[in-house]
Amino acid sequence: MKANACALTLMLCTGAVPADAEEIRGFDPSKSCVEILSNTGGGTDQFMIAAWVFGFLAAQDGTLRPVTPDNNKVLLQNLTKACIERGGAPLLELVQANRPAAEAAPAQPSGQAPAGLPPGSEAEARARLMEFLQPGTDRARLTWAMKPTDADIRAVYAEPLAGKLIAAYGEMFTPSVAIGPKEGQTEVLTWYATTRELREGNPVLKEFPGGYKKAVGFMQGDYPILRFKFVEPGETLGLAFDGLIFVNDRWVLMPKPWRYLEE
Repeated sequence: MKANACALTLMLCTGAVPADAEEIRGFDPSKSCVEILSNTGGGTDQFMIAAWVFGFLAAQDGTLRPVTPDNNKVLLQNLTKACIERGGAPLLELVQANRPAAEAAPAQPSGQAPAGLPPGSEAEARARLMEFLQPGTDRARLTWAMKPTDADIRAVYAEPLAGKLIAAYGEMFTPSVAIGPKEGQTEVLTWYATTRELREGNPVLKEFPGGYKKAVGFMQGDYPILRFKFVEPGETLGLAFDGLIFVNDRWVLMPKPWRYLEE
């Protein structure tokens, strides 16, 4: 048990699987998390565990989480830490009792656009934002769902800005952080463009914060991007946000990228 705990600690610190770990082809979720997590034999086994956890969570609450190398690494590190703290509890019990630790990937209300709304369209983005206005909605969960992965950031921004944004957004987004309207703000205003249009100096650039003029030189691709405001009915002033981007088939939030250019 102690040796396996040391192996788990190594995984937690390095994010790597020990080179001499025994290769396995499957696992029983009712078995000890120590047995399962300390005997993964490579990328395939790690994906197997992550896919099972994400599938279990989806069955419980109906939300989907991307199964990607970045998300899997975070999930396994979180599960490993929880496993050590709980003294080797069964993996099934661990996931049930430690949902925040298991939810390593951004949760998505669904993997598809609402009926009739094309993915990446302004209408779809508005539908996503309208979820923040629903009474009793979990805004922290919706915000966490918009956390960009490293791959998302590198797709939209070139170096050296990409690396700075990865570090900044990694600190900015936590499961407890929430954006949303103030009391009385029941409507959403949106301004829609693409990264190509902003990069080429399209007039729509004037609708975005002035700092984007400093960041557009690092933009890549042709990804939909919005700025938006939560406002009271009939008002144009409100709580403003920017950097809602559709990349890798989902909406993520990359706000105020110009702030990190001089760091």
